[in-house]
Amino acid sequence: VPALVFLAVTFGIHEIRKRHRTQTELTIVATRRDEGERRAEEVERLIAFGQALGRSGDFESIRVSVAQHLPLLAGSERAWVLVREGTQWEALAGDTRGSEEVLKWGDLAEQLLAGQSADGEGNRAIGFPLMVGSSAIGVLGVRTTDGSMTDERRRAVEACTPVLALAIRHAQLGRELRENSVRDALTGCFTRAHAMEVVDAELRR
Repeated sequence: VPALVFLAVTFGIHEIRKRHRTQTELTIVATRRDEGERRAEEVERLIAFGQALGRSGDFESIRVSVAQHLPLLAGSERAWVLVREGTQWEALAGDTRGSEEVLKWGDLAEQLLAGQSADGEGNRAIGFPLMVGSSAIGVLGVRTTDGSMTDERRRAVEACTPVLALAIRHAQLGRELRENSVRDALTGCFTRAHAMEVVDAELRR
């Protein structure tokens, strides 16, 4: 009888451990599956954002693309983009509320590019530089309550910044090209061909 009791107890413990191990393995598999699905969704969002930016030829198209895709990637509706125009900073797209407390968007952009978290309205903004080569042409900001982001969100935003920076630079070059095609480089006046087009359009109107 003692031997049977011992065998029964040993078998019961073995079964309990086996069941526990099986449940642990199932939990790990489910966790990995969920993580894989999240990463797949993240990649799909990045691809969609990249394709939208690839079709963007001007700043208005970039604004639309950023408004549609950036909140999903950043996990926050309070995300925006500031672009350097010469010595000035301009708001390209997104939520710029709270930047007034830093006096100027330029001050906010410089703080974020320096790696500092800018405070405002009880929230903190995290900055991601938009780099083309070795120069920063803009900054992407995400405002959160505690100034922190999950690693997953941070990876997604960092992955989209090079594509966004190239799209912005492409739009800047396109605008400069159009501007140079209708203005004289020395005087800044409109060229004769452009002036005749404008005069003809006005006469027709």
